[in-house]
Amino acid sequence: IAPYGVLRGLSQGAFSMEPKDKITDIESLYDSYLGFTKGLRHKDTVIWAKHNIMERVYYLYSSIVNGTYRIARYNQVRITFPKQRVALTSLKDRVFQRSLVDNYFYNELTRHFVHENCACLKGKGTDYARGLFKKQLISAKVKYGTTDVYALKCDVHHFFESIDHKIMEKLLDKYIRDPWVRSETMRVVN
Repeated sequence: IAPYGVLRGLSQGAFSMEPKDKITDIESLYDSYLGFTKGLRHKDTVIWAKHNIMERVYYLYSSIVNGTYRIARYNQVRITFPKQRVALTSLKDRVFQRSLVDNYFYNELTRHFVHENCACLKGKGTDYARGLFKKQLISAKVKYGTTDVYALKCDVHHFFESIDHKIMEKLLDKYIRDPWVRSETMRVVN
């Protein structure tokens, strides 16, 4: 693996602030690989892929830039933790999607979230969420003058699979200003 930062500036958009350039920059793609493999480096596919990761990242970068990048079909893999599901994307698609999230979505969309949203947000881990929940329980006790305060923990079964793509596309049009990011997002979703 090439030392971190060796390829800085080689990609066309390394110094540009355009979303496509930031997302598809070789360094961004490499950082995305490192990010999604964190905690997974013992897995066979990750061990196998890291031997020629810079070549794979450059191939992904080239295919995105020249317009030949295609999202692969999902592999049917049974995953049972934390909940059962059967879809798994390819390594190159996970790198691209992670770069899309890290280099565009995180900054663009999290500013629209309610303050109490702690899901995968920097600085809002388990301890922060637990403290926030405790404050809300105390506030409810004071507000309603009772010690009987309840919380409902639930999960909507197959939530993401049941989302209407036309409604989601309208919402994405509202919040995603960049046309390239919007089209790539819809390719991932569909």
